[in-house]
Amino acid sequence: MRFLATLSLALVGATPATIWGAVTGFYGTKRWTAIDVCQASYMSDRFALVHARIAGRRHIAALHFFNARRGWIVMWADGKINRKIGPASQPDGLRLSP
Repeated sequence: MRFLATLSLALVGATPATIWGAVTGFYGTKRWTAIDVCQASYMSDRFALVHARIAGRRHIAALHFFNARRGWIVMWADGKINRKIGPASQPDGLRLSP
């Protein structure tokens, strides 16, 4: 399974470094393993769902591609909204969440 996740990161082109960097920055560790990465587009927005293993525990994070300059942003991780992002960066669905 780890091989397939690594292969999927390699196949998506230039974005894995930015997805990898966003997850690494959010969790504060370079020692994590991608279990699965899924990318999707909706109404011209790009999203990614990353299933990762950090220190033996499974984590899941949802990312949004903000723009070419800012790259990928972790919007949601492990059941909670990322409170470090500003309201201007949040999609409408996150602003409406409690």
